[in-house]
Amino acid sequence: MIPKHKTVALIPARGGSKGVPGKNIINFLGSPLISWTIKAAKAAKSIDQIVVSTDSAEIAGVAEACGVSVPSLRSPELSDDTSLVSAVAIDYLRKAAEEGTFYDNLILLEPTSPLRMVDDLDSMINLLENNPKVDAVVSFTRVRQSPSYVHLESKEGLAKPLSGHELDRPRQSFEPLIYPNGVGYVIRVSALMRERTFYPLKTKPFMTSLSQGYEIDEPIDLLIMSTLGMQEEYKWLS
Repeated sequence: MIPKHKTVALIPARGGSKGVPGKNIINFLGSPLISWTIKAAKAAKSIDQIVVSTDSAEIAGVAEACGVSVPSLRSPELSDDTSLVSAVAIDYLRKAAEEGTFYDNLILLEPTSPLRMVDDLDSMINLLENNPKVDAVVSFTRVRQSPSYVHLESKEGLAKPLSGHELDRPRQSFEPLIYPNGVGYVIRVSALMRERTFYPLKTKPFMTSLSQGYEIDEPIDLLIMSTLGMQEEYKWLS
């Protein structure tokens, strides 16, 4: 009988970063940033295996010090600015299968979203497993400002509305919108291999709190997240 693990957590962490150099292991409230994601994944009851995918020996060392497996350093073709994380995940799953390890589901956890509630991770995985007609569950946060207000700056230096909506309408009158954050992407392995995306056609949104919706991509994000991370509910992750 082929051994099969239920859910693997994949944490993608490249060494290169232009917005915040070395951000995946930058000191975040006293601990390497990636350790916050690792600790949350370890605490989740529905995650059976945790793997870090990186091209950096330094990041690999931090991950292994946290007790997480780094099977091998990521190849250069999967480590540049244009590399798709779906391709990274598929590459890992294929190599694992060649070694005789198979999974039902994969949950992608980005280190740049350190403020996770463990109960949310378990809830997302359980939501997928209890809905056979759904192929993926992705974390979302409500959009605070409607894109209907977005403008383009013309060649003449004038502000031009991007959409044709009536901009004088009150904010509350626009249709509620949501956007995906990096808290978690849970997908059936079969759907990922078939559609090669973490947003297959049958994707169900899972709403998270606003504080979890912030991601660290620029220095200002690090400042905001550091303030939010000092809340009592997140102190155990540091």
